[in-house]
Amino acid sequence: MNNSPVNEANLANDAMIESLAVKARRAQKTLAASSFKTRTSLIESIARTIESSASSILEANARDVAREQEAGMSAPLLDRLTLTPSRIEAIASANARDVAREQEAGMSAPL
Repeated sequence: MNNSPVNEANLANDAMIESLAVKARRAQKTLAASSFKTRTSLIESIARTIESSASSILEANARDVAREQEAGMSAPLLDRLTLTPSRIEAIASANARDVAREQEAGMSAPL
């Protein structure tokens, strides 16, 4: 991993991550209060978006992996960071399985 001193890029990344975390917390509250149909639709949309964006996800991931490899990240961590078409498909499929599981159970309670 990059152990360089704090720099503007690191600070910008930290700010971006913090902003995304705040937005995720807000979204979770909205999602928890939403209807079963809304949650199901959203999860299905996420799965489709992951599948249709696979090539750009793989390109961005390859850049991330190369940067971290150059920075000295260990092989096991690089493996965990590396996405493949099958890993992306597994992520999208997990979303679809969640929808199916919820539908089979007839669950309508908030997440």
